[in-house]
Amino acid sequence: MIEDIGLSKVITHTVYSSKAHEWHGVLMRDLLAYVGAKGDTVEVLALDGYRTKIPVQDFYDYDVLLATRQDGRDLSIRRRGPIRIIYPIDHDESLLDPKYTSRFVWQIEKMIVK
Repeated sequence: MIEDIGLSKVITHTVYSSKAHEWHGVLMRDLLAYVGAKGDTVEVLALDGYRTKIPVQDFYDYDVLLATRQDGRDLSIRRRGPIRIIYPIDHDESLLDPKYTSRFVWQIEKMIVK
């Protein structure tokens, strides 16, 4: 269902991988617009209990992806899916700052716009 909004692609490595991967999914700004979300922050909760808050402005400043695929394969829970947040760190080195790297959430269970 998410992919019906329109797929985007980002090629980047993550802070957890040494090589770049091709990620497909939906741009977070497109998802928020599609559902008509209003708010300044998105709280993201993962299956393992991890949670973080991401300023909505990030989604307009960067091509932050809600990824559903990596290198052409669907993300499974075993592969840190079924969805995860990917920042395009290869496109902007400032995204290596810990305030951004803590926002790379995988195994997303729920997102709440506040």
